[in-house]
Amino acid sequence: MTIFRGDLLRILKKRDMKALKQLINEIGIIKLIHIFKHLQKKDATGI
Repeated sequence: MTIFRGDLLRILKKRDMKALKQLINEIGIIKLIHIFKHLQKKDATGI
């Protein structure tokens, strides 16, 4: 399953816990944490 940045941001903005839990179940918490760290780096550089 591929996660698009926009989908992830939309879930976070809505605080959609059901969708977030589904993502965690599908891709695993470790991978999700890696994605969050990657997003934070991009956001920090303004890209």
